[in-house]
Amino acid sequence: MKQLLQYCERHLHETLEAIEALVALESPSTDKAAVDRCGTEVARRLRALGAEVELVAQRERGDHIRATLPGHGPALSERSESKGVMLLGHFDTVWPVGTLERMPLTRDGDRLRGPGTFDMKAGIALAMAAIAALDATKTPRPPITMVWTTDEEIGSATSRAPRLLRIGVQKAVASMSWILGMSMPSLIRGPPFSGVSLIGRLTMFRSPLFEQSRPSPSKAMYSLLLR
Repeated sequence: MKQLLQYCERHLHETLEAIEALVALESPSTDKAAVDRCGTEVARRLRALGAEVELVAQRERGDHIRATLPGHGPALSERSESKGVMLLGHFDTVWPVGTLERMPLTRDGDRLRGPGTFDMKAGIALAMAAIAALDATKTPRPPITMVWTTDEEIGSATSRAPRLLRIGVQKAVASMSWILGMSMPSLIRGPPFSGVSLIGRLTMFRSPLFEQSRPSPSKAMYSLLLR
């Protein structure tokens, strides 16, 4: 764990850059073109991480993203009780295009503020940072599926498609949404998630650089990904 945390500290600037890049691409739920611009950047970063990325096209909403990474390290990836983990979240926001002009992304001392930062583009960037740390330190981990959706803020009507939410051999699902008990957790009730454990609703690393950061430390993320 110490090695992982040290890696994250050394690469904190890269995580902040990823958050800033995603926040700069405004993505209100009802503006498909804007959401897809942000999605293109999310997909690019996922591919750079080594993920196989699938865009689940939508007619009126932004295209959802499903990304998969194989497990590595026989100690975990081949154990029958560690079949895989799904990270579930969204990159649409409630903020209309143009909000950045009057409420720009800023660092205020030890806080990072901006529309969509906390809900939930920082969560996406941090998920990728955690995976990068695991892989860079050659820490064994199970297969990971990431599902990033585009209509959480307006009810997740198109996020329930079987093609998007198929879980295969996933044993555990974690909602990255910070709104506990709201739309993202509602996606993982019933088929196709019968018999699958919701093992956490994680927000972000414990760091003073994130506005309203909650006391769910980075150890929780790694505990999830090391299952």
